[in-house]
Amino acid sequence: MLAKLKQPSVDSVLPLLAWRGLLQAYFDFDSGTKDLADQTNWRHLRDFLAQTLPAITARTRFHPAWLEVINTHVNLLSEQPCERYGAAVLAGDESEINRLRGKLQIPENSWFWSRLLRTQVKCLVERGDSEFRDGLARVLGLLSNYGWVRNQALVMLLERYAASAFRSTAHPELRDFALNIWGTPHLERNTGWGQVNPAAKAMVQSWLVVEAIRDFFTILRDSTSSIDEERLNFWLRYQGMIEYFHFALGPDVWKNHQPDYVNFHNKFRQHICRLTNPGMISNNAFIFKIGNYFLVEFSTTGNAFYCYHKDQIPFSLIVGRSLSLNQIKVPTNATLRLTHHAPWESEFERKLQQLGIFPDRINQLSDPDDPYTTAKTLAGQKHFSYQDERANGGALWILYFNSTGQIAERLQQLGFRFYNGRGWWRK
Repeated sequence: MLAKLKQPSVDSVLPLLAWRGLLQAYFDFDSGTKDLADQTNWRHLRDFLAQTLPAITARTRFHPAWLEVINTHVNLLSEQPCERYGAAVLAGDESEINRLRGKLQIPENSWFWSRLLRTQVKCLVERGDSEFRDGLARVLGLLSNYGWVRNQALVMLLERYAASAFRSTAHPELRDFALNIWGTPHLERNTGWGQVNPAAKAMVQSWLVVEAIRDFFTILRDSTSSIDEERLNFWLRYQGMIEYFHFALGPDVWKNHQPDYVNFHNKFRQHICRLTNPGMISNNAFIFKIGNYFLVEFSTTGNAFYCYHKDQIPFSLIVGRSLSLNQIKVPTNATLRLTHHAPWESEFERKLQQLGIFPDRINQLSDPDDPYTTAKTLAGQKHFSYQDERANGGALWILYFNSTGQIAERLQQLGFRFYNGRGWWRK
């Protein structure tokens, strides 16, 4: 019926109370998991109300409060119903919104509130870096109860943060919100991360890797020992190369309910399993992948460092499944088994370089004007080759054969595309 009422005349306008009922029905729509802009009947109802409002206002001698309000807020019947209120609400001024809520009796499950929240997010991402960062926590606190807006907003917030001057510093609330909604970005099965651009995904991956290294050598250390600053600082130099990581937790940490450990479990819940037969109950293992190798460090002293080629790894990394210390420490499978006797850093670095693993500098590269030069520089730093065929009308080929990981993300940011079997190219 509503679809036919495109050009109503004054004579065709419904009685005032009937029109008010339709207005209430308009606000009563629950957006659920999708934007109501896709709902044909809702749009027809909105258009009918917008077209007939002038006529019913002119015909009515006594204007009830709700009619006065809708006439001064005709934007509510437009394509952009909430843009008018976004900046004020974001600043904490809800006086106008409270008047709408009361006079128009907008229910709590109305589409209006999710649209208003999306408008606040839009206003926030348009602010300067500092103002954007400072407003994040408040907006994130509102998003949990709004289905379809939540994913849209998370994409906008992550991409805006990745474009800010603060991108190298983790925002705990933004990080935790993203992990709770989409899971860790290091697992391909968590497809929600496909909604954001590569820079935003790489940003969160970098946050988690840095925090994983720091937490392992601080929170997960033997409580009787001081922080191993040497190992912490050594592995932080390689953080940009780490494609995946996993923790095997010994008894001291596995069931520890102290706040630091609870927060650790929540943050890395898709990266942990139980370590059985740990040798010492305070022992934990940190397993991380760089290129074709899985590297293993332990939290207690007296344990060697192990490095396995991916084809020789003697264990499987499955969240929630136990690993025995004997599965992780298999010298016959290890490509490297190194001890931490001083001066161990130079020996580790030399042995890792022989495997093509070098200290990371990828995150120090600025976004340059010439992506080809940056890609060549990256290739030189990571010791893989390139072929420049642009002089003959071809492309610059970066001979890096992994389609995922930190280097792949960086090449994608620079506009390169992956071709299986040959590497990354850009014309």
